[in-house]
Amino acid sequence: MRSGTGSTRTSGCEKEHQVKLFLAMMSHETNTFSNVPTDRAQFDARGLSYGGEIVETYRGTGTCLGGMITAAERLGMAARCERRLWLALHAPQVPAEESEMARELKARGITYAQVARKLGLSEASVKRMFSRRDFNLKRLDQVCQVAGSEFSDVARALYQEESQISQLTPEQEREIVANRKLFLVAVCVLNHVGFDQIVSIYDISKAECIQLLARLDRLGFIQLQPHNRIKLLVSRTFSWLPDGPIQRFFNQQAHTEYFQSRFDRADEFMVVVNGMLSRNSSAAMVTRLKRAAREFSELHNEDARLPLSERSAMSLLVAIRHWELAAFAELRRRKIVNPTGVRS
Repeated sequence: MRSGTGSTRTSGCEKEHQVKLFLAMMSHETNTFSNVPTDRAQFDARGLSYGGEIVETYRGTGTCLGGMITAAERLGMAARCERRLWLALHAPQVPAEESEMARELKARGITYAQVARKLGLSEASVKRMFSRRDFNLKRLDQVCQVAGSEFSDVARALYQEESQISQLTPEQEREIVANRKLFLVAVCVLNHVGFDQIVSIYDISKAECIQLLARLDRLGFIQLQPHNRIKLLVSRTFSWLPDGPIQRFFNQQAHTEYFQSRFDRADEFMVVVNGMLSRNSSAAMVTRLKRAAREFSELHNEDARLPLSERSAMSLLVAIRHWELAAFAELRRRKIVNPTGVRS
């Protein structure tokens, strides 16, 4: 974690300095009577967190790491990712170097085993290198050579991804959701649907579609290029604001429509599971659900290269919350206050 920039005076001018903090936590209890090895898989199963997940999972919890995060934020430290570290406050969920290289390898049909042979490493070492985000410049350059990519291309893609936006402002979302056709076109371009496809599928003229795209351009959502080509200016991890105008629109209007289904098609699924979890288990579940949402986004981006005829609109709703059915809550025994003022 990197603190907010401070300043000290040196020879009549101000010299900026920055403080870097590295935070990590491991909780492990050893029992001589247990014959179950505590390997990496055991930590993964119980919620091993990386990057930005750490802050989201542990902020406000009564844990050592939660206390460190709270103390750092009270000191006014601005959390920022150190790209080389794999445990850092507010780091991207997957460091950009790795995500870009992973996409390059997958696009070229190159497996971890092939990379391992080229680098003279075991396949397990290569997998560990990617999973731990353990890339120094030399190793990254070697992987680029295996993938047939220029290091400069990866760096350029990294810069472009860093400069893209991951969320809109509330004002931008309000403008989009206030106009049904503008909202539709925004969702279409997010789904990599082109200009010609939009006007052929929906009752929107070419002139009207250009006007709508121009509005999205002014909002910084896209760049409208010559010949009506569309360049998205949002990142691969883009999402609507939590409890923002668009999410509220879904809650108020689209929620009922979404659940008007039996979810019984081969590519549909819904399950409701009730239980009682500890704070740590709840945090672990949130982490895993976020991973599922990220995987959905990754598949969406991978399938963008396929023709529209091979893709269909899908919506993933992921949620977990503290909740008891009102009909059950009404049956709870009410605490009675006796004359001494003590609840019983």
